[in-house]
Amino acid sequence: MSVNNETIGRQAIGRHEFIGSLYDIRSDRFEGRNLFNRELPLSYISTTDCAYTTYIVDENESQKDTFNKLNIDASMKVSLLAGLLNVEGSAKYLNQTKTDSRTVRVTHILQLKTKKQHLHISMADLYNYSSTDALENPNATHCVIGITWGANVAATFEEILDTSEAAEEIQGQLSAYLKKPTMTVSGDAKLLNTNQGNSKFRSLKISFSGDVLIKDVPHTVEDVFNIFRKVPSELEKLNDGKGQQLEFELYPLKRMAEIFNHKLLIDRIIKDASIFILNRVEDIFEQMIQGQRMLNDFLDSIKPWKDWIPSNWIEVITVKQANLKIKQSDTQHGLATLLEQIRRGEAVEEKMAELLDNFGQNNPCSVRHKAFITTHPTGEMDKEAFLAEFQQLFPRTRWRLNSSDNFVSDITHKCREEANTSNQKPNIAGSKDKTFFHGGNLLTIEQQQKLNEFLGKNEAQWKLIYKAQQDGFADKDFHRQCDGKGPTMTVIKSKPDGYLFGGYTVCPWSSDNGRKTDSTAFLFTLTNPHGEEMTKFDIGQHFSDTHKKFSAYHYNHSGPIFGGVTLGLLSGGLALAFSSYGLYGAAANRLSADICVQNNCDLAKSTIDFPQAFNDTLGYGNATFTGAREFTCDDIELYQLN
Repeated sequence: MSVNNETIGRQAIGRHEFIGSLYDIRSDRFEGRNLFNRELPLSYISTTDCAYTTYIVDENESQKDTFNKLNIDASMKVSLLAGLLNVEGSAKYLNQTKTDSRTVRVTHILQLKTKKQHLHISMADLYNYSSTDALENPNATHCVIGITWGANVAATFEEILDTSEAAEEIQGQLSAYLKKPTMTVSGDAKLLNTNQGNSKFRSLKISFSGDVLIKDVPHTVEDVFNIFRKVPSELEKLNDGKGQQLEFELYPLKRMAEIFNHKLLIDRIIKDASIFILNRVEDIFEQMIQGQRMLNDFLDSIKPWKDWIPSNWIEVITVKQANLKIKQSDTQHGLATLLEQIRRGEAVEEKMAELLDNFGQNNPCSVRHKAFITTHPTGEMDKEAFLAEFQQLFPRTRWRLNSSDNFVSDITHKCREEANTSNQKPNIAGSKDKTFFHGGNLLTIEQQQKLNEFLGKNEAQWKLIYKAQQDGFADKDFHRQCDGKGPTMTVIKSKPDGYLFGGYTVCPWSSDNGRKTDSTAFLFTLTNPHGEEMTKFDIGQHFSDTHKKFSAYHYNHSGPIFGGVTLGLLSGGLALAFSSYGLYGAAANRLSADICVQNNCDLAKSTIDFPQAFNDTLGYGNATFTGAREFTCDDIELYQLN
């Protein structure tokens, strides 16, 4: 950002200031003094209406997503993450990302804007009210010339459940319910299916944070809606009806001095880290949160087996928890110091890159550790294989594990006892239901059972061979993990809404740029924007010899592609390419795909041209899976049938 010459904006985040307040953009803090040494005439400051209302539903899964939904710019995000700004008190809704999978936590945020104040900096005698000392203050870079008023009010619904599957189900249902247009602030609340739809939410704990004092004690979702209705009338009682301060418009002191024809005696150095570094900082903190969640989930999952697991095994994980907290604190402190130094021109950006590299190398929750913890221990264990992998990953515990030889036979005996009483192979992670898809985390037990039902093999077992969040979203990552493997079930999670859909095919994946025929292939939707039940879409019949339906297309520069119909035979050889409208033939047989996952699908738009080869039994067309023709991927899991 060009902070030396341009007006910039900053969210108030619970801070209260005045027109003329001095601000240091390098530390993102107010200096405490004012540019003006006496009260300005009322005519110098205009106040205009800027009525605006919006609702935000945040599932608290990602700190990055929370900041993005609240339109916090990259530079201020990093200041918040590094701890330069305090987000406690009224702004605590900014820092509620979940650190385990058994917690249901959804935050419903009401954003209201009412008035905007603006200083007319071109007034001829404005200089007469200014302070020369303020213009020369080395601890300030900007001053406030505008204030947007209103309120942010956040209601957080929270509950800790027994299993992650139950939490995911309630979380999804609550989020979907809150996203329905069932209420207006100005009118009466229109609550749909109140008794039937909300009974499952009665046990949720509800807390408020934000810019308005909430006097009522809410017990239900309806209570929250009714409280939101009262917010506008509560704002009328605050600051002459303006409410609370939401945003500050900041103007450089350097430009203000030029307007006042004042020659500055000091030279302020104002820089900022590159967008690349800012994005890396965001990613580092996402890794920290994911690491906390992974370790907490693992400890939760083995609680039912604590009587059979040696304490030193659990100690390995608790030590990693402690190390992660220390590493997070050290990294945050180092980032805060370096960030301010870089902005002051006292340090180079490479220093921050070194700090981030160091965290990546010493992260107690590396991909290698994640892969181990998410896949072990499950079911009846093979002693040698399990101990070998555990010892390779945690070499310092080798002598302890060798002294815990009786553990494996004890736990295996316990597993068999449980299996005899339940007729199921027990899962050491404590799941009450049988797991069919192993290694991933997108599917609930019910969804796993339904996919096997679609396949016609209720006891089918699957192993994870590709996970985009772990292996990468690029075409080469997909083909490296999946080529030569089949039959496979592909599960796609879209963003930002998290809808689950995908397809099954017998044909092993390849990079041969060829169309595949498979009469057993099908597509499916597990969750969708229409509220439809889990549904299977079978492949259709060929129209003719030249107008055929194909189950998949194997393209070496894309992810999985399902379906396709040749639209006619043109002259020349097959030359396929990609456009913003999906897969097409440049000079030969043209193909339109039901689901086409693009290279770098977490950023690039993938496409849905459904129905082509598969039958649309619901009638939503290309809006079936995500509500739109284009989508981006939050994750992909691809399983191979054992």
